[in-house]
Amino acid sequence: MQYILLAILFSLGFTNAELQTEPQQGNRIAISIDQDQERFPTNTDFQSLSDLGIVLIETDRVTDLPESLDQRFFILLRTGPVYSTPRQINNNLSIFKQNSIESYQEATRIFPDRIVAVSILNYPYEMSYRFSASAENLADSVSTDIHVPLYYKSILSTTEDLPDGFQFVSNQVQPKENLSATTSSIHFIPGDEERESLKTLENLFNQSLGFDESLIIVPSEWLLNKLEEDPNFQFIIQKYINGETVTIPLPAKEATTPTLNWSVVLLFLIWISFVVHYKYQPIYSQSVARYFTNHPFFVMDIMENRLRNPLPGIYLLLQHAVITGLFFYVSTQVLFSENGLDILAYHFSFLFWSDYILISLFIAGIILALILQAISILWIYLLNNKLRNFSQIINLYSWPLHINLFSVTFLVMFNQVGFGTEWIMALGIIFSLVWFFSFNIAAIDAAKFLDKYRLLNLLGTVGLHVLIVIIALWFIFFSPAIIDPLRFAISAP
Repeated sequence: MQYILLAILFSLGFTNAELQTEPQQGNRIAISIDQDQERFPTNTDFQSLSDLGIVLIETDRVTDLPESLDQRFFILLRTGPVYSTPRQINNNLSIFKQNSIESYQEATRIFPDRIVAVSILNYPYEMSYRFSASAENLADSVSTDIHVPLYYKSILSTTEDLPDGFQFVSNQVQPKENLSATTSSIHFIPGDEERESLKTLENLFNQSLGFDESLIIVPSEWLLNKLEEDPNFQFIIQKYINGETVTIPLPAKEATTPTLNWSVVLLFLIWISFVVHYKYQPIYSQSVARYFTNHPFFVMDIMENRLRNPLPGIYLLLQHAVITGLFFYVSTQVLFSENGLDILAYHFSFLFWSDYILISLFIAGIILALILQAISILWIYLLNNKLRNFSQIINLYSWPLHINLFSVTFLVMFNQVGFGTEWIMALGIIFSLVWFFSFNIAAIDAAKFLDKYRLLNLLGTVGLHVLIVIIALWFIFFSPAIIDPLRFAISAP
């Protein structure tokens, strides 16, 4: 058990004797005030909350709080980095230390003796085996300047081992999460469905009564809106704070209408485009079968300019770009939770042009495919003097990409039926290998018609291509700035 309020009360032992009211031991509620919330509590709101017995505020917006804030309120100060990895903590220890200390000193200047605890990490990568050591280093570095209990906000619903130097951890709970009463400090994240959010909050209230001291942190905007919509909700709050079991009236279940699955719709449109192209483009329908069943004859037709039409190949490249975008979209949807997507957006913000992370990745996949396909075609074309026009290399390069239409089809199907991530990873490998070999096969096919310097051509195309891919994979897997956030995002609940 984490003795949270005992730690808070210990810090309050240094407060002025003039303060007439202090947080009492028991089951407490705090409100959180975040940077991105639209509604900031007014003086009237603070008065109403204090009358209910809610006198703890968790925030990093201390300067936005009114200096005339009721003396009954005490502050849980939120400082430190967000979504940090152990390596980032170690590499930026002095910066993180300075930021936390400066925030604490400013807060104590504005509200002396009313800062009861300081969070120095927000949703760190605590699943890493290196986390405890890095977190302890940060806690040790600030402990001489911050004279109140330290804690961190966890992305997990439970934490087994608390790093030394921290007095408690605030665990995250979202609706529909299977929660057992194993932690006494929780920050509650409401969902879009009110019924599920209230049901989860009711479970949190009742389970926390099993602790002598507990703390539930609720977003101020959500709580104030709920109190306005349902004035009777204040009696539930008061009943809980008094240590009584509560029952929250739940709204009726809303009739749910099936949502449109855009990945299925897009896949269906891609298949329609394939069928239309196959039916109304005779050269295309003949070449598809010939490429896979009589490959040498297909290559001979291309190199001798008997198949000069570049449109089927261009059509395939555009289609494959959309397929790549769909592959990015569905793979990300399967591999990453909402927390994981937020971690990706934080660490790789340059990939996302809007708050719609999945849409951003879909568009990024299309753009990446178009760029890589254009580079590949130019690469082979410029190094082979037997290629007289672009239609030759476009047709040689694009035809193997048909296989990825089946890869992404299985990916969408597996996503619908709930297959494990192992299948998704396997399809991802197949998708990448098809794309990888499409370049190499096209380069080898074109090199066969060279009269001289064939080996040099293969070294400049296939050899260099393989080398670049190996270097890129090595950079991704051995670059902490890339692989650590990816692992963090994939493992986030």
